[in-house]
Amino acid sequence: MRRSEIKEISKKQLNRNGNWKIPVLLTAVTLLISGYSTSNQYIYQSLILTISITLVNSLLNVYFVKSCLEIAKSYEDEYIGWANIMISGKTFIKCILYSILMSLLTTVITLSITLLGWTIPVMFIAFGFLAIIIGIVISIYSAFSIFIIIDMDVDVFEALRTSINLIRGHFGEMIVLTLSFIWWYLLGIVTLGLAMFWVMPYMTITFCNYYLHFYRNKYN
Repeated sequence: MRRSEIKEISKKQLNRNGNWKIPVLLTAVTLLISGYSTSNQYIYQSLILTISITLVNSLLNVYFVKSCLEIAKSYEDEYIGWANIMISGKTFIKCILYSILMSLLTTVITLSITLLGWTIPVMFIAFGFLAIIIGIVISIYSAFSIFIIIDMDVDVFEALRTSINLIRGHFGEMIVLTLSFIWWYLLGIVTLGLAMFWVMPYMTITFCNYYLHFYRNKYN
């Protein structure tokens, strides 16, 4: 299937049967909470509030991804409601562990390359570009990991291995897919973020459909 076909299917899946309601609501709540917490200095000064908001946003994000995944897997006349997106505490913990692992990995790589840059000043810019490239590679190859954890309830490392396996041979395709949403991001900026309430679900459902498409081609 071509990229344009998958994106068109994703758009139809989001819009049909009122399936847009839950992911749009979850996106709006998450963005509003993030915006409020960022602008509130009192929250920054309270470790308990910071952790609480982070956990709430993480839970909302997991439910958001679950809703997008279920919409991508839905039949033409099927409505995805709250009952379809429930997750277990075990799955949520795996998602949190995955986020922590990726944050640590990114931090370690960035700090290591930055230290090398300070050690060899003449190569600082080159090392900066290297850090960006490594970050992009990690992001692309791990793109399906959270979908796999939620969809198949596997452990974090199995999800990463499966994601790498699915994307192997499609790296360039995934970069082109990501770049194809630039205009939608610009629309979000022009509308002061309001358009992102719909754009984020649309993008996520598209990536979910790519995950399902690659998985079926490889394992079925």
